[in-house]
Amino acid sequence: MIRAGACALLLLAAGCGGAPEQPAAPAVTENPVDAATAGSITGKIVLDGMPPAPGPINMASDPYCESQGGATVNEYVTGTGGTLGNVFVYVKDGLGDL
Repeated sequence: MIRAGACALLLLAAGCGGAPEQPAAPAVTENPVDAATAGSITGKIVLDGMPPAPGPINMASDPYCESQGGATVNEYVTGTGGTLGNVFVYVKDGLGDL
């Protein structure tokens, strides 16, 4: 009777135990930068006039973000001289065949 209980306990532990499987590490993408041809972009973004009134952020394009709630109103961070903070700038064209 004790052996049967011990075996059952051992089988239960073996079936439920073990560390959860870890996801594989993402592949490293190499994008070497040639210092001889690299450049940099500097500058500041300036708002001409008053910032628009805060409005709702449309998160409908990402159902997960929409379901999480969080910040639902856009806000403009302004500094002296009409400068804007928290600005995202990207290069849309002119990078060749990268």
